[in-house]
Formats: sequence, C-alpha cells, structure tokens
Amino acid sequence: MKKAKSLTLDASDDVCRALGDLLVRLCAEERAKRGLTDTASILDQADNVLRVATQRLLDHAAVLHAMAGAREPRH
Repeated sequence: MKKAKSLTLDASDDVCRALGDLLVRLCAEERAKRGLTDTASILDQADNVLRVATQRLLDHAAVLHAMAGAREPRH
C-alpha cells in the first residue's frame, strides 16, 4: 500500500504560530457573533465555527497574495 503524501507548510515557526493565533481569534469572533458562550453550544457548533474562520483566513491570504502580486514588477 502506497503511503499518502502529507501536505506541509514551508514557513518559520513564527509564521506558523502567528497563523494559529489568527485562527484562534477568528474563531473567537465567530463564536461571539453567534452568541456561543456555554460549553455545550460551543462544542455543538465547533465544526461550523472552524469552517467559517478557516474560510476567512483563506480569504485574507488571497487578498494579501493578490496585493503582493500587484506590487511585483512586470517583465
């Protein structure tokens, strides 16, 4: 059986830590928007909250990527 390749992020520990911190903050914002305060409701909605927060993180990354591309000189 062939072993599946794992996806890795080629980034420094600081970058990985910053991305993790940002994802935690985005999850906290989403929980606050939904009014999730008790443990049961947080656990019940964890997948949805993480999905929304991850999409927001990807949206931010796409904007930053586009901005960086716009600044690069064209040949």
